[in-house]
Amino acid sequence: MGLTLLSELGQLVDRAEEILDISRAYLEVNVLENLDRSEALARESLQVFLDYNRRKLEASARQLLGEIYLRRVEGNQANAKAMAYQFFTESLEIYRSLDIQGKVIELEEQLIGVGSRE
Repeated sequence: MGLTLLSELGQLVDRAEEILDISRAYLEVNVLENLDRSEALARESLQVFLDYNRRKLEASARQLLGEIYLRRVEGNQANAKAMAYQFFTESLEIYRSLDIQGKVIELEEQLIGVGSRE
């Protein structure tokens, strides 16, 4: 029974990772770009990662949500800059706690980018 639950957990987390990849495609592929769909999928993945304490994947989902909101800054959506900054900051804190320097540097650069956007 324990092995079955562990297997199901692995499948659930794997599926959430796949959903996160699909979310990124909705953000990055011009033909597919759909920020609302991308956000919904990223939030769905984030919830799974939160539920199962998958910190690195949680940070990745928060970073993607920051990127989605950063794109919305270009569309002049209200509070988009603040939301992007919040998600990037939360992701940065997680990466720092996990001591993943490459991602820390990447997030610090993205935060500088948020500050320079109007």
